[in-house]
Amino acid sequence: MSVEPIQLNILKLRRLALSTAMTRDADGHPLPRTAGEPFPFVSWLGEELPEYTHYPALLMSDGAPWHHGNLYLLSKIEASHHNGTVDAQTLMTIARELRLFMAEMNDAGLNYLEFPTRKLRRPTYYYAALLNRKVDAGEMGESTKEKKLGCVFGFYTWLRRQHDFSPENSLWDETTKIVSYLDDKGFEHQKVITKNSLRGSKSTIAKSSEDGTINDGGVLRPHTRKEQLNLINCLLQTGNTELQLMCLISLISGGRIQTVLTLRTHHIRRDAKENGTRKFALPVGRGTGIDTKKSKRHVLYIPEWLHYRLAVYIDSPRYLMRKNKASASVQENDYIFITNDGIPYYSAKDDAATADYTNIPKGDALRQTIRRELQPLLDQCPTPFKFRFHDLRATFGMNYAEDLWARINKDELSFISALNNLKDRMGHSKIETTLLYLNYRIISADLNAGYEAIETTLMESF
Repeated sequence: MSVEPIQLNILKLRRLALSTAMTRDADGHPLPRTAGEPFPFVSWLGEELPEYTHYPALLMSDGAPWHHGNLYLLSKIEASHHNGTVDAQTLMTIARELRLFMAEMNDAGLNYLEFPTRKLRRPTYYYAALLNRKVDAGEMGESTKEKKLGCVFGFYTWLRRQHDFSPENSLWDETTKIVSYLDDKGFEHQKVITKNSLRGSKSTIAKSSEDGTINDGGVLRPHTRKEQLNLINCLLQTGNTELQLMCLISLISGGRIQTVLTLRTHHIRRDAKENGTRKFALPVGRGTGIDTKKSKRHVLYIPEWLHYRLAVYIDSPRYLMRKNKASASVQENDYIFITNDGIPYYSAKDDAATADYTNIPKGDALRQTIRRELQPLLDQCPTPFKFRFHDLRATFGMNYAEDLWARINKDELSFISALNNLKDRMGHSKIETTLLYLNYRIISADLNAGYEAIETTLMESF
């Protein structure tokens, strides 16, 4: 069949009501109603999620919604709402990738629903080949290609389960194989996986620790001892209290950017002493008001002296001035980190005011501050280096691993105990990710500072 090219636009809806018409009662009987009377609407996903904020609606050139694309996005919301609803930023990324994909289909004269005998005229094969050419030409990295394919193939994986899609030929070739993996306790198991012929293998996507990086929710580069000391010195030079505290928390606890920036003032211990040495456990993740990746529950350990400095900050005129600029809804959310304009650095998943933001705050203000104030100072160091906030998490992991290795070498701790200890501190779901840190420690020429040593330096510096 042949259809007109589909030109897509994205319209961000501040609030999308997640409701559906109720045509039957609880027993499955048709609802009685008079002719012309509309059906009542009920919440589609229950009262806990009556609406979705900042929904990226995919519209065709005539303004009509693209039904397949929007139904796919809604399916992502439905599938995730019991386990941390997919955030608007992720949905927007998928929507943009689908728009780019459809534009390429239009340019090639292909119908996204047609899968003819010739493989390179099938949308999935054509798009994979196109992206591979861009990688070969140096226009795109391998990981970027895989992310783009992941968005498109995720769409087709959903589409082939729909009643109105019956492709004449396969979307891609699939093979199955048995692979070994380690469970949370370090025991080996086997499972059957299905391999998509058009996707790269994990070994080609993920960078190994031999190139100085660790793949932990992104490609991270732990900072060496010298870099950490230079970073501390440059942070002091900025005089930016918020930037200093945010970096301190991540470097001392391993918290991701969304975790650090969604801390609330009531999470801070007011009984902390200035030079206290206790460690306070701080639960994060689902149900705590502190965001984590995929809402995973785990515990951060924040030293007493850092609690004290945070308590001093939230009682300071500097913080109160920022808070007074914030709207009533932002003030109710009790964020520690608010920009000078009164906007949170990062909007938490439980933030009821999310729809009020023109653009949902997701740490961009922090990244801009790093580029504007911190990076120029780091560039002037004898050995300059590029700084990314997320690398602090990997740096914490390596500092902590350094101390664990010292205990292993003294026979104070077994390797398995050290591995599980680090896994808990990092909040990893997979023990293979934790192993990357200990393996990195074995092959790295630049030893990290060690957790206790860097904590002492931080306490004395700030």
